Amino acid sequence: MPYCSSCGTALKPHHLFCPKCGTSVGPIPGYAPYLPPARTSENRIALIIVVVLVVLVLGSVVLSAVLYVLVSDMLPPPVTQPPPVIGATITTSADGLDWVLTVTTAPSGLSPSALYLQLVAPSGTLALGPTPLSSLGGGNVSLAGNLGGVHIEYQGTTAGVVLPGDRLLIGTETTSGSSTQGYQVMLTVTNGVLFDATLQ
Repeated sequence: MPYCSSCGTALKPHHLFCPKCGTSVGPIPGYAPYLPPARTSENRIALIIVVVLVVLVLGSVVLSAVLYVLVSDMLPPPVTQPPPVIGATITTSADGLDWVLTVTTAPSGLSPSALYLQLVAPSGTLALGPTPLSSLGGGNVSLAGNLGGVHIEYQGTTAGVVLPGDRLLIGTETTSGSSTQGYQVMLTVTNGVLFDATLQ
């Protein structure tokens, strides 16, 4: 181990000055001081490329946010239209043989061929799948699940359009002798239910 020539203090290989008296000891023979590797131009180019990419990404994020704020203020708010509905009352006919669904309000221009009747039994069984009102001219309609048939008739006041005053007659009893009380009646279009009630 080398020693300081001035005060005799032991020196470590990396000392360039004596830690006790401060005398310059110079490089110690046999020991090379650590020097960090010099940066090459390749390292600088890579660093510049990384910095440029980071700036571009951050710039595009900021620009996107600014454009979104500017454009979103110009766009009108989304319009939500309530679904069309059919208003109707349900009563029984004077003879007690039919339920009478009488239309009180209807969307304008609604065609009986675009309005479908569905019946669901109290058990939850689909008794009658979507059937256009225009095809319900009277007579017995077969219900699914051994429920028999039931008299169903659409009586429109004006051909080709559903209007207030139109009536839908649904028998109170199936051909198998069971009651249609408790059946769910739905009037639907292809994209939703316009009327939903229970026969009672």
